[in-house]
Amino acid sequence: MRQSPIHPFLAVLAASLALGSEGALAAPAPVPQVTEGAKKAGQMGHQRMLKELERILAATDEENELLGSIKVRKMKEALDTLDKLPDGGKPATRFVVLCELGNATVYYGREREGLDYYAKAFAIPRAELAEVPEESYLDWKIKHGAAWLRLAETENCCAYNNADSCILPFLPDAVHKKPEGSTNAVRIFSEVMAATPPDSKVHLRAQWFLNTGMMTLGKYPEEVPEAARIPPAFFESDREFPRFRNVAGEVGIDLVNLAGGSIADDFDNDGDIDLVITGYGSDSQTRYFANTGGHFEDRTEKANLVGIRGGLNAIQADYDGDGWIDVYVPRGAWIGKIGMQPDSLLRNRGDGTFVDRAYDVGIAGDVNYPNVTAVFTDYDNDGDLDIYVGNETDESVQAPNQLFRQNEDGTFTDVAREAGVTNMGYTRSVVAGDYDGDGDPDLWVANLSQANRLYNNKGNGTFEDVAPKLGMTGPARPYTCWFYDFDNDGNLDLFVNTFGASPSDLAAAALGKPFDCSLPALYKGDGKGGFQDIGRAVGLNEPYSTMGANVGDFDNDGFQDFYAGTGRPEARDLVPDKAFWNDHGQRYLDITVVSGLGHVQKGHGRSFADFDGDGDLDVFAQMGGAFKADLFHNALYANPGFGNRWLAVRLEGTKSNRSALGARLRADIVEGGAKRSVYRWVSSGGSFGANPLRQHLGLGKAERLERLEVHWPTSKTTQVFTDIPLDRLVHIVEGEAQPRSIVELKPVHLGQ
Repeated sequence: MRQSPIHPFLAVLAASLALGSEGALAAPAPVPQVTEGAKKAGQMGHQRMLKELERILAATDEENELLGSIKVRKMKEALDTLDKLPDGGKPATRFVVLCELGNATVYYGREREGLDYYAKAFAIPRAELAEVPEESYLDWKIKHGAAWLRLAETENCCAYNNADSCILPFLPDAVHKKPEGSTNAVRIFSEVMAATPPDSKVHLRAQWFLNTGMMTLGKYPEEVPEAARIPPAFFESDREFPRFRNVAGEVGIDLVNLAGGSIADDFDNDGDIDLVITGYGSDSQTRYFANTGGHFEDRTEKANLVGIRGGLNAIQADYDGDGWIDVYVPRGAWIGKIGMQPDSLLRNRGDGTFVDRAYDVGIAGDVNYPNVTAVFTDYDNDGDLDIYVGNETDESVQAPNQLFRQNEDGTFTDVAREAGVTNMGYTRSVVAGDYDGDGDPDLWVANLSQANRLYNNKGNGTFEDVAPKLGMTGPARPYTCWFYDFDNDGNLDLFVNTFGASPSDLAAAALGKPFDCSLPALYKGDGKGGFQDIGRAVGLNEPYSTMGANVGDFDNDGFQDFYAGTGRPEARDLVPDKAFWNDHGQRYLDITVVSGLGHVQKGHGRSFADFDGDGDLDVFAQMGGAFKADLFHNALYANPGFGNRWLAVRLEGTKSNRSALGARLRADIVEGGAKRSVYRWVSSGGSFGANPLRQHLGLGKAERLERLEVHWPTSKTTQVFTDIPLDRLVHIVEGEAQPRSIVELKPVHLGQ
């Protein structure tokens, strides 16, 4: 079968990658036949989705260069061909084939076998490899070292995972008990450093990995030679901060997983926050975990989700206004034409089960597009939710973005072309927000390889891209994004993370040397449609490569912080996640290491939520990378508590959409005798990982809440409430003069 081309960014990588989920690709499970009972229960579209996902799974190994074993087979065939030649082929050709095979085999999860191929490659004398450029030779040597490092992770932090595994600084329980992998890796990285100029990218790359390997052995920084040492100051936090504790293993969500999305929300309407988790592999089962009071129960099978697989991301909203939170799952990211897979729209039926309605309502069809991002928004302010989906156009597929307008009968029609928002780029993120305060939600589109777009909603069903005239086509290589109010001035700002910073960039930054990658942007809004990038001014000056990220208030001071899951698809890219504290809307301070959030494995979906009902936001982190060997355990970081006041607000629209997406909250408080305001706009936060739609407002040391204001998007009415006590969950319904309920939460203990 003819292979479709891969996006340029992954052209080299895809040849070496392979992806599954928890181990080998699952054998196709039988799909239930459509019965009369299923038809009556609205299962026709659900069954069609199951069959299509089963077809995708069955075809993955043969068709998909990123997710299957194609590269392993191809390189084995190439090696067999060389073996049949009388002289075994040119040494340079044999070297490259062995290295490619070693790399592909390691990525496919057979580390020892891959290391054997690498050993054979490097047993060929360098003098016989004159046709292999020195830089290429040394880069392969780094990949050889990274293969040893991957073995070290598999045999230590994966096999004997504990709450401290792979989190900086490496505490005693995180140090590898089996040192073989890291020891060999460090030796190889040392050899590369000795053979390269200190300022070269190859040298810097090896230097980063050498220091990482020494950390896993418990020998950093003391036993790292000074000339090779990454300065410890680079990992130091900018301020003191309490440490979050990883309790995933204690509460029942310590899953071994690949890259995926996360949604924290109340799916069963019992008042506490549950979890829905997706995974990238075509065999990765979507999971639903119900919060049972400090513990999570896997209700995937009961929820009718078995067979709903794949999807690198997920978002949520009550799209049909029935009072139950539903789920949208994008699919097919990064793999071009092969990724033309249907997205899922999982309707919550209110009885503990979900049914996939994507085919029934016009979301999925005979032609689908690869994507990783979508956003619920009521773009036409008619009171029901629409869906904007960011697709991936590359040389293999023309994939316009889609704007699904919800019809009166609950079906959807794609109106992107008429609305002027097709984009035709390689979209990584889409988010919605009324940045100019005219009452109509606007759209931000982050394009990995093209200029970004800011679609201004003209209020007549059409949009205009104003990014060029506002100077907002950058930053280059954007990824996760969100609209929020950075400084609590009542105006929406826009945060844009970037992707692609490599370990050599991090090493260069640590050593005070130039680096090549782009940095995040923080576009400060003036509330009238203007923006100014203040990213550098507020301290966003060091490189990191974001894949998943979200925004939330770590310490309940009223200013929103953020947590970025980092990395790149390559096996060798082990870099710490990044956590930043918002210093009262003036600057961001790095609290990564001191907070215990500096996980070095691949980071994807991030969700801030008060899982234990104690009034502080905990953080769920979906871990794992994009190929079979890059599995890791998810994390749930319990908030240590800061003693600050808070208010949780659940809004319910009547004229506006029931989820109240786009509604604005303003809390006027008295703190230390002075007045200040805290603002929130209802959303799920960032574009990769979803917070609850119920909004959490940190109120610092407030003595009282003087006034709570709610501005509704469709009715354009403003409700004002007074005499609301602090530290409560408040349920407010559009148009009702008083809160429907004010509840004091009953805290539970997360874990043991």
